[in-house]
Amino acid sequence: MLRILSILFIAASVSANAQITITSADMPSVGSSYVLSTAGVFDGFDFTETGSGYTWNYSTLTSTGQNTRTYSNISSAPFTYQFLFNNPFDQAHLASYTIQTEGFSVAQVSFENFYEFYKNSSTDFRIVGYGATVNSLPVPAQTNPTDVVYSFPLDMGSTNESYSEWPISIPTLGSYLLKQTRSYEVDGYGTLVLPNGTYECLRVKMDIAANDSLYVDALGFGFSLPRNSTEYHWLAAGQGVPVLKAVYNLGFASQVTYLDAPNNVSELTPPTFQVFPTAANEYIQVTNSLNQSMNARVFSISGELVLSETNVRVINTAHLANGMYVVELSTAGHLYRQQIVIAH
Repeated sequence: MLRILSILFIAASVSANAQITITSADMPSVGSSYVLSTAGVFDGFDFTETGSGYTWNYSTLTSTGQNTRTYSNISSAPFTYQFLFNNPFDQAHLASYTIQTEGFSVAQVSFENFYEFYKNSSTDFRIVGYGATVNSLPVPAQTNPTDVVYSFPLDMGSTNESYSEWPISIPTLGSYLLKQTRSYEVDGYGTLVLPNGTYECLRVKMDIAANDSLYVDALGFGFSLPRNSTEYHWLAAGQGVPVLKAVYNLGFASQVTYLDAPNNVSELTPPTFQVFPTAANEYIQVTNSLNQSMNARVFSISGELVLSETNVRVINTAHLANGMYVVELSTAGHLYRQQIVIAH
């Protein structure tokens, strides 16, 4: 009897630490909606740790805000985007669904009302294009080649590399081109403990090497801004999105989000930051939507710290040499980074 109980205990232990497999069935479907919490990045966690049969205990993550990500039918996107992403004659870019996310800026060009278009198939999960409002006009564009996020099935040791480009014409300004290489390795599996529960997960380490190029017709020239980051995704069966995602820039965690239940915190959106101008000479201004004081650090593109200030609103850049830099702003558990160009 004792031997039988021992065998059952060992079997249960092996099962509890067994590796899972992620397939297309574990990705979102049309109408899926997820509440994601933003966690403070100064809580002292090391999200790079991993292994086989590993236990990641992040049960004390502190939520500082929430947002909802909804995967909608393509027909809900602006009509201008329908031909590119809802066209049965272009199977490569026929999207399964779309999500609307916060936009972004490159130099002084803002990409607003931002849409991402995804295709989920038995072989992979990929981004087939984007749409954004630029200079008050909706501008859709396909990724060519398309951007493969995950290739299925995902198991321990799975790897993949995907190159993609996203070119768009910017009305009354010029053109923008994103070139990106996404490479990943499944480097761990085990048990993930979050504030809202426990999951059996695969851990994916994903390196993203991107380059933003902007060409201004009126000036007759352009410039490019390289940016590299590493993302860590924890994927659980049937959950749709990563139950935990940590983004690292320059070796530091810059964004941490995890799957959560709604209404855990009163603040529903994290603060937004602004660095202006991003092509600077003597100074740059920094603000945030909560009107809080900020600490600022400026790094060279190689990662060297060249400037550090506290309670700052204006950063003097007159003494910095021409070139590209990264401005890091921190306040109340939030961290933001923005690339800038200094040209005297």
